[in-house]
Amino acid sequence: MTDLVEPPPAPRRRRVVFWTAVVVALTAAGAGGYVAVSAYLVETAPETVVLDYLDAVARGDAVAALAYGDLPAGKPDLLTTEVLAAQRAIAPISRITVDVAVGPGDTGTARVRYDLGFATGAQSVDDSIPLVRTGRTWRLAATAVPVTIDIVNARNRATVAGAVVPYGEHLVFPGALPVAFDTENLGLAEVSRVVRFAQDSPVAEVAELTSAGEEAVGAGLDTTLEACLDGTAPALTLCPLPADARAVPGSLRGTLGHPASEDAVVRTQTGNDGLVRITVEITITGEYQQLDFTNQRGVMAGDFTVGLVAVCYATSPESIIWRAA
Repeated sequence: MTDLVEPPPAPRRRRVVFWTAVVVALTAAGAGGYVAVSAYLVETAPETVVLDYLDAVARGDAVAALAYGDLPAGKPDLLTTEVLAAQRAIAPISRITVDVAVGPGDTGTARVRYDLGFATGAQSVDDSIPLVRTGRTWRLAATAVPVTIDIVNARNRATVAGAVVPYGEHLVFPGALPVAFDTENLGLAEVSRVVRFAQDSPVAEVAELTSAGEEAVGAGLDTTLEACLDGTAPALTLCPLPADARAVPGSLRGTLGHPASEDAVVRTQTGNDGLVRITVEITITGEYQQLDFTNQRGVMAGDFTVGLVAVCYATSPESIIWRAA
């Protein structure tokens, strides 16, 4: 009996399989090419670029943030991860919103809003960022803000990211100005503690008392004044007197209807060391000694309205120094 042998596949069948594979491969390649071309033809939305930039700043990625545009004129030494971390430590960025107006030509403007989480409470920031179209995408006209850090008072108490406050114009990322003080009693005024692109002119940074500083200065004022009025002030302390040219120094005794700090006006003063000036008008029920025309002492008793002026330093608010009213 003869065994049956399966004949080999016909050449035509092999050709059909081959060309089927070729068609599938070309179809896949065509689809990939279509996807690649379509991706190229889709323009990057300007809102996306701005959001990505602000997200990079918000998470502290200085390198990524700088890739979204060019640098303006100014010293770039503050555009570091360390300085950006100091900005975020002072006030992190959150709740970012972006609205872009395009035109004319290859320009646009992004209106942005975000919150800065200062320890004293969140501050809402409105800003505008110029944009330029480059090929198939958009870029920021500048990725940092030129800033001259000019602290008009308490400069010796301030640092920038832990270093000496620099002179001249430096570039800084938007957000909190990275200025800190060596005492919790001082902070930057709200108008000057934010870095924004839309700042038209330089802003002088003003150090002012924080709520903790106001409380400390008020406590120092009350303690020092009470010691003067009850006679327990240290020797040689120049205690206040009524506006009487013949009043005997150190002789005023009495009581107050309420703490002097409740009516006091407290302001930081121009200068580098954090000087604070206190002014207040109070009513004292008590007495003081007065010299007559023969230099004999007499006693003046009753209610006296006294205008007080004093100074102290923000770093030592308990050391009140009385000044002539």
